[in-house]
Amino acid sequence: MVIDKNSKVTFTFEMKIGNADGEKIQQFEKSAPMTVVIGQGNLLEPFEQQLIGLKAGDDFEFVLLHSDTYGPYREEAVHRYVRTTLLTDNDLDEDDIEEGMYIPIETPEGLEFSGLVAEITPDAVTVDFNHPLAGKDLFFKGNILKVSEPADQK
Repeated sequence: MVIDKNSKVTFTFEMKIGNADGEKIQQFEKSAPMTVVIGQGNLLEPFEQQLIGLKAGDDFEFVLLHSDTYGPYREEAVHRYVRTTLLTDNDLDEDDIEEGMYIPIETPEGLEFSGLVAEITPDAVTVDFNHPLAGKDLFFKGNILKVSEPADQK
């Protein structure tokens, strides 16, 4: 049976930044594979499209460009806040922030976003709201272990 929309698929894969020689950032091995139903939003759509038509036993290897995944790195998504204002407006203590950690930031409208603390100076905190994989192409290599009947026919 080949993979199609609504197929339940069990597979292994490793994800690396850029290409086969890039830094490995995620892996699902045969002892603990990933299982998803295609078309339910559990995977990036371009990833799912690469799996369509494969069957159990097939290997796959492909690169997804950043334009098809998390988009480009955007400088406008990096914001510099007055340190005291950031702490007060977001109910944070000095001990709540360190470079390299993610912190919640609330907009005046009450929306909450998570941002990476990129830099802390005595007067300011720079927070990066880009997705951690923004601007990075992703390499995938894996194997289809099992394909089941479409979920809506069970």
